[in-house]
Amino acid sequence: MVNPLQARRFAQSCGTRARTDAVDARGLARMGAALALEPDPPISEKLHDLRDLQVARTGLVKERTRLRNRGQVQTIPVLKRQTKARLALLERQIAELDKEIAKHIADDQPTARKRDILCSIPGLGPIASALILTPALRLRSGRSGLTACHRHPVRAALTPKSAPWTERRPEAWPALSPTAVSPASGKASRSAGK
Repeated sequence: MVNPLQARRFAQSCGTRARTDAVDARGLARMGAALALEPDPPISEKLHDLRDLQVARTGLVKERTRLRNRGQVQTIPVLKRQTKARLALLERQIAELDKEIAKHIADDQPTARKRDILCSIPGLGPIASALILTPALRLRSGRSGLTACHRHPVRAALTPKSAPWTERRPEAWPALSPTAVSPASGKASRSAGK
């Protein structure tokens, strides 16, 4: 997987301005050879199924949140009763998917081992671990470092406890750029990096 902007900038640095499929293919091949890019291994059928289950679960969780919010403002008894019944159904469906996801992970030995390691981290349970193990949401390491899927910032928050910015004391935080965020106000300040 190649960052499209990085590929475009590479092609421009080689003097390529045209945008056709053939020119793009030559540019990508040249970039792959110059940077020694490795192809991502194919995802197994079991992990495809796990991703489908996670997508279905995410949809149900969003629907549950929507119904909970709607139920808080409803005043008509029949609507409240129907919302409550739909919420109960969603809870059962989410629980059923959680069991199926756990079964899929347990059936795949390498994925089960990774889940066990993730569950050993304080604060990470089986649901968060399964989400992290989902192939489409996985962290990838490349030449430019780790990149996380923008939809799941929870992965970027998995920071070792020994990192200085996990300290609550502002003086323990590392010096940042001139437009760093002030710990007191949460707003950008020019003096944070000085």
